Amino acid sequence: MEQNGVMGLHFSAKVFLPDFISNNGRRRLISLSEINVPRDVMDVNLVVNSDVNPEDIKYFLSISHWDETGIHVFMNVTTPLLISKGVKRD
Repeated sequence: MEQNGVMGLHFSAKVFLPDFISNNGRRRLISLSEINVPRDVMDVNLVVNSDVNPEDIKYFLSISHWDETGIHVFMNVTTPLLISKGVKRD
């Protein structure tokens, strides 16, 4: 994950996009901001080095880019002071 909260996942081969997001010269059926990432795309489990309970870290995920070669997911942490808290940095 980059400092700005963007996680880039790149595919080793081109993948087919779901019909609801590929435009194929037409209008998209839904926008990327309408996708519920944890429900519709992927599960995220936080692993921390500090003694903070990962369930106490509140965040939401949104897709900023998705095409045949990769997906960029933005992680907005709403409790940033819990990240890297303690002696060990996360």
